[in-house]
Amino acid sequence: MLDLDRFKGYNDRNGHPAGDELLVAVSRAIESCIRQGDRAYRYGGDEFAVILPDSARQPAEEVSRRIRAAVEAIPDDSGGP
Repeated sequence: MLDLDRFKGYNDRNGHPAGDELLVAVSRAIESCIRQGDRAYRYGGDEFAVILPDSARQPAEEVSRRIRAAVEAIPDDSGGP
């Protein structure tokens, strides 16, 4: 499970279309990091769930690290903090 910190503020500051674009970018980042057979879902407003069937701890942690790095690499084009 993961959620986006301060997403509401981003959405309020930049508008819902920008928030939607950010959610799409996050979804694509997650999907680029998971393996065949894994599944990613938007769980709520800014929450996502990733299911890693039959995964041992070490490979699951590696997927988690890749997801975090990919999401952190999404450029912030909002001009704000």
